[in-house]
Amino acid sequence: MESGEPPSPADVTGAFWGACHGGHLSTAQYLHAHGADPHWRGYDGLTPLDVARGQGAGDVVRWLRGPGAAGAAEETASGRPPASHRQ
Repeated sequence: MESGEPPSPADVTGAFWGACHGGHLSTAQYLHAHGADPHWRGYDGLTPLDVARGQGAGDVVRWLRGPGAAGAAEETASGRPPASHRQ
């Protein structure tokens, strides 16, 4: 990314996934407000909800449930096609 250019939607969503993985609730909320996709799958096909659960970030998990985020298992069970996947 060039200096002074806004981040792309993919960059915002990738940072959101990382914030959820790290248990950084305020950062995740900020990035979500700026367009991050809570259904996006990152490393190992895990959603932000999946990684927050895996890290024991209960506050992030509770918050993610508010925007209706689903984990990979819920998406598969619902028959909903997976969100874009990047590793």
